[in-house]
Amino acid sequence: MHNNNNNKEYHYTFLRHATSVFNENGTTIKDPGLSKNGIEMAKNLKGNYDYILVSCMRRTSDTYAYSLIEGDIVEYSTLCREYIGDEDHYNSMVNLMKNEKSLFESNDEFMIRMNILKEYIISKGNIYDKILIITHYDVIKALTDKGVKNGVFVGLNKF
Repeated sequence: MHNNNNNKEYHYTFLRHATSVFNENGTTIKDPGLSKNGIEMAKNLKGNYDYILVSCMRRTSDTYAYSLIEGDIVEYSTLCREYIGDEDHYNSMVNLMKNEKSLFESNDEFMIRMNILKEYIISKGNIYDKILIITHYDVIKALTDKGVKNGVFVGLNKF
């Protein structure tokens, strides 16, 4: 939640994508989709939101596509994509989209992107009441200081 100077309360819901093929078997293919278990998980998700922001990565867009989540406005964005990492990052290949040959970001670059994303989400809070962000562990952790554990959001957000 976030309060502005008008004491309006904003509600943001962060949802980590359902289980991906990478999460289940450690594949190193670029931009993996959901596993069979992940698809079943996504099919059980539901909710109604004014605005939904979805990472452009396949596992997040699949999570939304298979779910029963409804939104008045749905936007796909690279801002909330997973941390790309560097050449030594253990899973950097899975965080590349199929058309990307190599694209790495430092931790500082990632945090700059997270600050831009945070401001973007807050700006949407000035327009919409119920906001859902379907994204990745590292993004949730960066925006909340806590992240998720076993699929459950842990901690208070920094908004």
